[in-house]
Amino acid sequence: MTTQNQIELIDISLIDEPEHAMRSDVHDDDMIALSKSIEQFGLLQPITVRKVGDRYEVIAGHRRLTAHKYLRRQRIAAIVRVADDVTTDAIKVHENLYRADVNPVDQASFLYEYMQRSNLTIEQLAEQLNRTVSWVLSRIQILSYPPYLIEFVGEGKLSMA
Repeated sequence: MTTQNQIELIDISLIDEPEHAMRSDVHDDDMIALSKSIEQFGLLQPITVRKVGDRYEVIAGHRRLTAHKYLRRQRIAAIVRVADDVTTDAIKVHENLYRADVNPVDQASFLYEYMQRSNLTIEQLAEQLNRTVSWVLSRIQILSYPPYLIEFVGEGKLSMA
């Protein structure tokens, strides 16, 4: 029986990609550097997964899992959490929200989808994230930009402003 927050070594073939990933750039150029770091120093922080049937879904550590696959590792250290869809999304938000390198378009898309899936108002989402309503609105409004502007913001060629 799995105890929450216990670290287990899990066969990578049993772990599925997150159903709703916050980052779309998991396979970027930095993956090689992350893979080399893991190869040199090992996995410094286990990934977090949840049990879904006989398999597992990544909650946090998608890039670390991808690096292990790149290295052709068979197993990975993981914390197995008991989490429903809403809790899973909340963990993903907090795992990635305070990272400066998360693409603003990915952040906006995930926050909007999370708000919809969780039936949250903008005010409730802002409170849950410990952010202001205007901060949340500024992220979500990116999605209303014309497609070419969304692309420029996503590529870092244009600031969110």
